[in-house]
Amino acid sequence: MDQAATRTRLNRLNKIYLSSPRLPALHTIRHHSTTKRPVVQRQASVRTLTRNQSTISLAPLPSHRAREDREGTIRMSASSLLKTTENQAKSEFPVTPKTAVQQYGQTLTDYEKQEIADFQLIYYLPKGDLKAVSDPNLPNMGFDDDRGDLIIAPSTHIAYRFQVQTTLGKGSFGQVLRCFDHKRKEEIALKVLRNKKRFQQQGAVEVRVLEMLRDADWEDTMGIVRLKSHFRFRRHICMVFELLSWNLYDLLRSNGYLGLSALLVKRITTQLLVSLKYIREKQVIHCDLKPENVLLRANNRSLIKLIDFGSACFLENRLYTYIQSRFYRSPEIILGAAYGFPIDMWSLGCLVAELLSGRPLFHGEDEQEQLQSIMEVLGVPPEAVLRNCSRRLFFFSEENEPKLKANSRGKVKNPGTKPLEEVVDGETPVVDFVRRCLDWDPRTRLTPEDGLRQSWLAK
Repeated sequence: MDQAATRTRLNRLNKIYLSSPRLPALHTIRHHSTTKRPVVQRQASVRTLTRNQSTISLAPLPSHRAREDREGTIRMSASSLLKTTENQAKSEFPVTPKTAVQQYGQTLTDYEKQEIADFQLIYYLPKGDLKAVSDPNLPNMGFDDDRGDLIIAPSTHIAYRFQVQTTLGKGSFGQVLRCFDHKRKEEIALKVLRNKKRFQQQGAVEVRVLEMLRDADWEDTMGIVRLKSHFRFRRHICMVFELLSWNLYDLLRSNGYLGLSALLVKRITTQLLVSLKYIREKQVIHCDLKPENVLLRANNRSLIKLIDFGSACFLENRLYTYIQSRFYRSPEIILGAAYGFPIDMWSLGCLVAELLSGRPLFHGEDEQEQLQSIMEVLGVPPEAVLRNCSRRLFFFSEENEPKLKANSRGKVKNPGTKPLEEVVDGETPVVDFVRRCLDWDPRTRLTPEDGLRQSWLAK
């Protein structure tokens, strides 16, 4: 191809890039499925949120490879754009597997030369990739570590289409990667589950739940993270999601744990009630509602989405009896009682109180102290609640007297010594809302429908 033809092609690619939708500035956040707080990799300075703010203002990512335009979006510099278009012109992806082997065979392992034939088109092949050597004596031919996680090398590929940029987080389920999709030319979040039987089984349920929720919400108005697609790669279930922004815990952290304004909390709570009402109508229990699993859609908006359905289940098929992160775990889960939709409303009450005050409402070191933390605020549960609890005697005597013990600091939390009004930072309607979410009896606990009609939110 002569120089004139090459320049014409580059100009055409340049126009295509400049006409594509811009992506908002994002921040790298590590998500954890345990109760331990996530480590946040800050890539931008943050404007402190004052208590009377009702909107969010976060600074964009500074980078020598990017600049911020007037809309707050990130554009590539001219040099980076030229380099990208030159690479695209040279590589001319997508290509067929046969062409990929012919042109890039020197960068492929023997295993990949056979594996690549299973794909219709090849959209991305990294150069100089650090590859795991296939070995039948190693876990999953050498592609997995001892935990069953897929080994990720810098700039590696997933399914010859997704270029791994960074790891967003790791948890008991596996890992979440920030990737560039070379087919659709967009950044996405890719969840890669561990190659273990129980995670594969739960992953199949997660996919079924997310597809059902997505297909019934084709206008995308219910605040549920969008599953774009899913596939298997080297024995791992992979789920492609839209890439969102900060989670609510990191928003609190950026504000020095001072809490958010009542108006902002009201907006977030209303959206979560809409999401919980929707999934309840579809017979789904989320099972892990917490600040880390509520993400901002963009870094300068108060719109949110509910994520991480890795523990979710259908009401008719409750797989596990021990679920929810400890600080947001409902009494029926701790005590071993039957559970259903109300466990998500308990978690919502804990979450709302935390958004207002900046600190978890109930924070036990272990399950014993977690229940004592709840009783410290709400008092001892009614006997009617304890009657059908399989784990009652772990925490109570035969006479239903609490078995209290000191924590690691030697402190004993006594029932009914810290009224809810003293720990929830808000006016009476807010406290009433939280109290109804934290009803010991799940049968009389607030529902999403009733929550949307509460005076605090109806104003």
